[in-house]
Amino acid sequence: MPKTSTPVDEQLFAFLATKTTPEDDFLRELRIDATRAGIPAIHISFEQATYLKLMMQCLRARDVVEVGTLAGYSAIAIARGMPSDGRVTTLEVAPEHAAFAQTWIAKSDQADKIEVRVGHAAETLKTLPE
Repeated sequence: MPKTSTPVDEQLFAFLATKTTPEDDFLRELRIDATRAGIPAIHISFEQATYLKLMMQCLRARDVVEVGTLAGYSAIAIARGMPSDGRVTTLEVAPEHAAFAQTWIAKSDQADKIEVRVGHAAETLKTLPE
């Protein structure tokens, strides 16, 4: 086993871009609206979202906890890679970011899979079942 991690690099992004569908209108609009709303532009890229979705499919993930919801972009991407009974619990410290994410998640095709919890993750993680 190597002592260093393999970085996610331009080659992986290029592979994902050529082997998957482009960013859909919904996620593009979410990203644009987040910018308009003043949400910091620290969200993941579409290629990273595609990678997360693919990983959820490969792992057959059914229960995921995300720390840091921001605008909800990655939570939706993660949920899209999960089966219909999958569940994403996403934790957000900033109430205004959580509210924005909840609005967009409610409009998404993944609304029934995602729950946004507001508060410091150090505390909200304690409320999750083991």
